Amino acid sequence: MDGLPTKKNLLTAKQNLSLAEKGHDLLELKLGALIAQKRRIENSANELREILRGLTAEFERAKVMAEFPLPPPAEETAALPYKLNESCIQIDEAYALREKIFTLEKELAEIEEKLGHLESRIKRIKKRTSALRNIVIPAHIARIKFISERLEEHERDELIRIRCARRTANTEGV
Repeated sequence: MDGLPTKKNLLTAKQNLSLAEKGHDLLELKLGALIAQKRRIENSANELREILRGLTAEFERAKVMAEFPLPPPAEETAALPYKLNESCIQIDEAYALREKIFTLEKELAEIEEKLGHLESRIKRIKKRTSALRNIVIPAHIARIKFISERLEEHERDELIRIRCARRTANTEGV
């Protein structure tokens, strides 16, 4: 947009202001939706942490009852890493609990990763919203005010010129 205070530039500035305000409103809505989604995910993560605390305590009790060193957790295999004839029910329970804990910890890590991505998106949107509210919209308002004042000043000058021309024409005609 050039620096001339014309009606076209005034209309363009008003359209730009309108778009900036609509963009700000949309970003506010998006921010609200993302914050609500973040709360839901945080609630599910907290529930999962509670479940993990309970399972971990239960696993520690089962491990003491088993009195047998447990092999490391299996990564997606169906076979047990110990022989059934060398075990007891407590070992089976402890092993099953540890596998469940391992699975839930992976799920919790994925949820926390999602939370990290959401937090970065929320931060970006807050920056954009703030920039629109504090920089872009006030700049458009100032531009509209400047152009409006210049156009009004130009109209007053033009009106004065017309009156002077009429007076001059009337005095010459007399």
